[in-house]
Amino acid sequence: MDDALAQSLSPEQRNSLEQFRSITATDSVRQSIELLNRSDWAVDRAIESFYEAPDAAPQAGPSRMEQMGIDDQLPQRDGRRRRPPPSFASTLVGWARQMLGGSLNLAMAPLSLVYHLLSSTLAFLARFLRLRPNLPSLTLRPFGTSGQHRLTDPVSCAERLVRLLEEQSGATCRTLQGVPLEPSGSASAVGSSATASSSRSTSRRRLSDPARPVLPDFAITSYTSAVKAAQQDIRVLMVILISTEHQNNDEFVKTVLPDPDLRRALRQYQIASWIGSIQDRDAYQCAMTLHATTYPCIAFVALQPVREPNVSSRTSTSAMSVISRLSGPPGTLTSANAITTHITNTLIPRTDAYLTRLRGEKRQREEERKLRAEQDRAYEEAGRRDRERVQAKQAELNATKQRETAALQAATAAATLAANQEAWRVYAKHHLIPPEPTTDADTARISVRLADGRRIVRKFAASATLQNLYAWVECEAAQVTGEPGSMQPTDYVHTPPFSLACTFPRKVVPYQGGSEVTLRQFGDLMPSGSLVVEGWVDASANDSSSEEDE
Repeated sequence: MDDALAQSLSPEQRNSLEQFRSITATDSVRQSIELLNRSDWAVDRAIESFYEAPDAAPQAGPSRMEQMGIDDQLPQRDGRRRRPPPSFASTLVGWARQMLGGSLNLAMAPLSLVYHLLSSTLAFLARFLRLRPNLPSLTLRPFGTSGQHRLTDPVSCAERLVRLLEEQSGATCRTLQGVPLEPSGSASAVGSSATASSSRSTSRRRLSDPARPVLPDFAITSYTSAVKAAQQDIRVLMVILISTEHQNNDEFVKTVLPDPDLRRALRQYQIASWIGSIQDRDAYQCAMTLHATTYPCIAFVALQPVREPNVSSRTSTSAMSVISRLSGPPGTLTSANAITTHITNTLIPRTDAYLTRLRGEKRQREEERKLRAEQDRAYEEAGRRDRERVQAKQAELNATKQRETAALQAATAAATLAANQEAWRVYAKHHLIPPEPTTDADTARISVRLADGRRIVRKFAASATLQNLYAWVECEAAQVTGEPGSMQPTDYVHTPPFSLACTFPRKVVPYQGGSEVTLRQFGDLMPSGSLVVEGWVDASANDSSSEEDE
């Protein structure tokens, strides 16, 4: 039934399920899937819900690590999360709190009010005079409370514990270089900003002192995050669980943790490390998961193959599992020499071959991913260049097409203009040029030099207009021939492609309004006048010249 439920999940969900079961040491697949479903398959939230549930407990039986035979020294426990029964002392304290707490608080209320007024006044004077009073509090607190805010954030608890280890051992931890420094000391240490600055300066001096012992590079994070980081980096994780109230804790902190041989072995084999105190919630949950009963306890966790049911033996997945553990007094079982020897002779031979293969596969996947990324970039670059070439070619074709269209439109317009000019000249020859007078009375004899050098002479009546003069010159210059019945072109307003000017003194004969100005009114051409043609532009001549050029 459980195998069928596991097979119905996706590969990502099965990986999350294996990680959840390896950390919580539960064999109930149904319960694990229900917790993961309620947590949207977030392993962190599922683990937190697993430990917070008061009535949820895994089924009795050997753990998954015991089934794999990785650590044959694991104790046979049912894995249930039990809370210790209340002791007689705690029961007595609770009864005293109920009986005496209210009456004592009522009796001390006047004295507490006077003290608060006095302490407030002294505090104001101290701030004004830049003093730092350290007055004890006379406020009566309920029994069983220390009046201190205990940290519950796993990162803050880990940082506080490492700082406590630094003070107890006199060593330094290099992972605190990137962590904001806060007042350190015991779990109840509280300091001002001046104390924080002093602690920051002290920590920097310790890190810069080469003769000072150095602690292992503990991960300043939660247990779950440390396991995930080790899994992602394919490294062995050394989990250290201590109890600050244990009689062997001081010896372990001062002699084992700062040992240079131990730290050298951890760096040589790239073993990550995480430490926690069971007085904190995160480390307590870790101790429940690892079934730790004796402190200090050291467990080594690493990726190990997990065979899926009903799957070929050649196919396996990896999950974080406990490889081995050490626990007991630091003088013998958990001494620095014992841990170093265990790492060298037991841990590394068990894990090195498999982890090396996983690292090789990871490097191969990363190289393949980089190769695919480079190929994708090269493909995109080639596509971009091709698009640019196509766009440039298309722009060139569009420009050529626009030039051809403009040339065609210009040629069409020039041809239309030439046709209209030719039709207008034929019309003007028969309708706008008056007949030449037969007598010399009241006439003007006009001589015109054309643009091609020819000279034409004609007599006009004094009543003839300047427009008649321009029509005659244009028709003679263009040598117009045509039938008398031609019509004037429609939608066309003719403008002569030249101008006429008197030679001496020079005076331009106007064309605009020339239909209303007679030769007599103009005066300069009576009884005779000499004109020249200026600025002749003939569309038909331009067309013929362009055809010859082509």
